[in-house]
Amino acid sequence: MFRYVGKYLRVGIQIGLKVLLLAIVSLLATLQATAYSGDHYRVCNLDPQGENFLALREAPMATSRLVMRLPSGYDVEVRGPRKNGRWFPVATVDEKGSLIEGYVFDAFVCPVGKPRISQ
Repeated sequence: MFRYVGKYLRVGIQIGLKVLLLAIVSLLATLQATAYSGDHYRVCNLDPQGENFLALREAPMATSRLVMRLPSGYDVEVRGPRKNGRWFPVATVDEKGSLIEGYVFDAFVCPVGKPRISQ
C-alpha cells in the first residue's frame, strides 16, 4: 500500500512542478510584453553654435539611421534602461501626432517629471 502512495506522491509532485514552471514562464512572458511606463524627458544641452538638434536614431549608435531631428525643448519618454552605453530608448510624437520610437544619446535629454506620451 505504501508503494502506491509513494508512486502517486511522486506523480503529484512532478505535476505540481510542471504547473509551477508553466506559471513562471507565463509570468515572465507577460512581464516582457508589458510596456515600460517611462519617464518624461526634454531635449536639452544642445550647442546653439552646432547643428542645434538631437538625432533620434533607429538603433543605439551614432552611425545608425536618423529617424527624426529633435529641437531643444522637445518632449520624449524614456522607455527603458540605457542600451549600448549611453543611449536611451525613447518614444515621442511627430508634428502629425504619430508615435515615433528610437534612441537618443543621454547627455542631451533632461528629466522633467511624469510621462506625457501616450499609446
